[in-house]
Amino acid sequence: MLKEAERERLLGALLRRIRQDLDLQSILQTTVAEVREVFQVDRVMIYQLQEGVGGFVAAESVADPWPSHLGRYVWDEYFQRDPRYRKYQEGFVQAIANVATANLDPCYRELLESFQAQANLVIPIRQGEALWGLLVVQHCQSSRPWQEWEIRLLQELSDQLAIALQQAQLYEQLQALNQTLEEKVRQRTSELQRSLQFEALLKRITDRLRDSLDEAEILNTALRELGENLNADGCDIGLYNADLTLSTISYEYCPRSNSSLNISISIKGGPYDDVHQQLLAGQPCLFCFYCPEKTVEKRQVVMACPLPDKGQVLGDLWIFRSAERSFDQQEMQLIQQVANQCAIGLRQARLFRAAQEQVQALERLNRL
Repeated sequence: MLKEAERERLLGALLRRIRQDLDLQSILQTTVAEVREVFQVDRVMIYQLQEGVGGFVAAESVADPWPSHLGRYVWDEYFQRDPRYRKYQEGFVQAIANVATANLDPCYRELLESFQAQANLVIPIRQGEALWGLLVVQHCQSSRPWQEWEIRLLQELSDQLAIALQQAQLYEQLQALNQTLEEKVRQRTSELQRSLQFEALLKRITDRLRDSLDEAEILNTALRELGENLNADGCDIGLYNADLTLSTISYEYCPRSNSSLNISISIKGGPYDDVHQQLLAGQPCLFCFYCPEKTVEKRQVVMACPLPDKGQVLGDLWIFRSAERSFDQQEMQLIQQVANQCAIGLRQARLFRAAQEQVQALERLNRL
């Protein structure tokens, strides 16, 4: 009756743990602690198999003064080629009452001696036809005969443990899927928020185009809005001359960089010849370069976009950031849209200026 009561108590404790806790490590640790208490042995371990690398001691309950082997990795080549490996898959139980007198393979005897085991009982933990691991019960201070009721109890316990492991693994997979879903939702929400922010930026620039025909006001506002929204180290607009041989930096926003205003760069044969050729073809360009800053070289990433106007290129927009903060797809699309708006504003301002010059010329002609 006592043995039956202990059996029911141990199984009941494990079932309560399954219902109350879905944490894999908690289930394993509760199992080894309960088994050691009921069997009054020196060590109980759960050995988890890992394909291709042997396995490790995933949970352990051990009495003083015996050392702990928790987390120990065991590569047991003998076990991998032992015919009993397949028997374990089929439910084989190994019960060794006295390691010293048992007929064992020398490698396996050496392994048991490294655990200080004088008696060893191994129960397979199976999930269907797969062998998940082993429930190992050891007595270290002396040999110990294993009773039939003890083996039956551990076999039932192993079956319940396999159910608990499957539940815990399914729960972990569900948690991982939930985390992935939550991360995707956060990412999508962030993208939508940024899209709204970028749409508002484009609207402000477009409204400025409608409200003003002053070239400097339009382009300086666009550069400031773009630089602040993208937290850029700096950005500028270079305007090309009539024969497309020279680019002059005419407008800039530089909160964290030195001014390059009014600097002219050769378009053909200059330091950025490849970049300018791509811009003249109407294509944006993303590249990285080193810029000297006193005695330190700072690596920057640059997004350069052309300012297109009816098959021609009026100039280009460059935006600079440190290489650690490269541009993503949304940001590159925004920069191109801002560049297009700047080109529209530049064309309108030039047409307005040309119209004013014509009016002034007509007024002079009328006076004459």
